[in-house]
Amino acid sequence: MHTHRTLPENAKAGQMLYGTVTTRDVALVMMQPSFAAWVNVVVPYVAGCGKVVFGDAFTPQGFLESIARERITMAPAVPTMWRMMFAEDIARYDLSSLRNVSISGEPPSRTDLERIYAQVSKGISSFYSSSEAGTGGAVLATEADTLGVGRASGGKPDTTGRPVVGADIRIINPEGDFHDLVPEGEISEILVSGPSLAVGYWRDDALTRKRFRDGWWRSGDMGYVDADGDLFVLGHTDNVINSGGMKVHGEEVERALLRHPAVAQAAVIGIPDERWGQRIEAYVILKAGAAVANESLASFCRLEGGLASFKVPKVFYLVDRLPTGPTGKLYRRALRTSD
Repeated sequence: MHTHRTLPENAKAGQMLYGTVTTRDVALVMMQPSFAAWVNVVVPYVAGCGKVVFGDAFTPQGFLESIARERITMAPAVPTMWRMMFAEDIARYDLSSLRNVSISGEPPSRTDLERIYAQVSKGISSFYSSSEAGTGGAVLATEADTLGVGRASGGKPDTTGRPVVGADIRIINPEGDFHDLVPEGEISEILVSGPSLAVGYWRDDALTRKRFRDGWWRSGDMGYVDADGDLFVLGHTDNVINSGGMKVHGEEVERALLRHPAVAQAAVIGIPDERWGQRIEAYVILKAGAAVANESLASFCRLEGGLASFKVPKVFYLVDRLPTGPTGKLYRRALRTSD
């Protein structure tokens, strides 16, 4: 639930995520109005007197065609959507109007960022936010932060950056209270605060009391803050896999797989297993014309992906498509319930 106070704050903070929105700017939104993009994109663009182009549903071709036809200047999409678009012949579309690509919903891989920077847009806003937090509670990383553009010291491809002006974050024990902070660098639950924070959940007082308190919201996402104050988001608490007593973040394994030159998309889940408690399984889409053995993928995860042996999937499935939700994000629950 948002108010007449939180929505204007959302409109103002959006200028930090997308750059100053003017009458010359055009944003593309291809999802229904119940999702965060309508709060986090449409409201800032309406406030800035920009133009918003809507689409009924996402398809890779439809998204790219809309950018070219409507001369889109800002294209928001989750990493899964960009991986699907790069499976197309992206070079045949005129994307020269873009001045910013906005990535949220899932942490992008280094390969995602490098391909977008090289082939799509020199401006990349990779941010961590939600419908609960809004843009005024966002954590932002630009191409300078992730890829080191214009910096002698290089970038941090895995970082989500730092809170925008007025926002703040905490890292707490997921089993503890709002004030149970953990030491720097320790992986735990992310709390968010900011002027655009929602006031609660519609007709759900119990969940509101559990997740909102004193201007803070418990995200349910896991991550850590490094010595520089940069946030690293590792995934949601419901995708932590307990395999042989060891905790594995499925998204970490996915990022390792996406570094393989033959892999276009990947999804990693935990499946109940009598021996391991949960067995790590990976669903992989290969790039067009590529071929790779399961053993080669496992070896790559260890040697090139930097994964400890217990994090390497026990099973690999080569598939033609992965399930996605209405926002374009991976829908891992469908894989857990599939036969």
